[in-house]
Amino acid sequence: MPVCSVIMPAYNACETISESIESVRAQTFEDWELLVIDDCSTDTTADVVRHLANLDDRIKYFRMKANSGGPSRPRNKGVSEAMGRFIAFLDSDDIWYPAKLSRQLSAMKQFGWHISCTGFDVFKTDKEIIGKYVPPINAGYEQVLRENSLGCLSVVYDTQVLGKRLFPFCGHEDYALWLKITREGNVCYGLQEALCAYRLTPGSVSRNKLRVLRFFYQIYRRQEGFTPVRSAVLTLQYAIRNFGKYRRAGSPL
Repeated sequence: MPVCSVIMPAYNACETISESIESVRAQTFEDWELLVIDDCSTDTTADVVRHLANLDDRIKYFRMKANSGGPSRPRNKGVSEAMGRFIAFLDSDDIWYPAKLSRQLSAMKQFGWHISCTGFDVFKTDKEIIGKYVPPINAGYEQVLRENSLGCLSVVYDTQVLGKRLFPFCGHEDYALWLKITREGNVCYGLQEALCAYRLTPGSVSRNKLRVLRFFYQIYRRQEGFTPVRSAVLTLQYAIRNFGKYRRAGSPL
């Protein structure tokens, strides 16, 4: 029974997934399992993962029966299969720094945190770090409404307190889940150091700002049940507050 289960959805990720998996294998905290959920890749993703699983029995490979078109179902499959008390997330193109799990889990156990996140660097495919993000020290529901301060690659939550949480089927499903968890009165605590790195790739959903704002409006309207006017106001406020969210590398935090 591992202490922590790491959930990694993957689709046609053969060019990056090896580096992502190796960043988990390099953790100084070693009591983990990595569940890679392949969303019916058509490239050599499966071969890469199976090769690494043969080298490390903490890595488990699952393949969806049909392509789901998004990360919600693969992540939920991973959560359902997870054996660890703590659940963490890492996409197949992002990376963790070696001390990530050790420092985060130590803090969660020491202070009794139910959910936490960390800071992270932002880098391009050529490995150039172009920005960074540091979350607030603590964030409740109202804070998360104003700013999605929980980078999915940095989140860990305790299933002994929160249970196993599944992602809704919507755009920016991770933000919808963090809203639900904090709406219940849970506070997310943020470690102030960058313990992982988010890869910014051309054509990614997060780079299509208008599409992201439409997702956020639908979350406020459908998931949170706000009126159209309040949903529109929150979306606009979110856009204003989060402009330039990722500070340039080297700039003061």
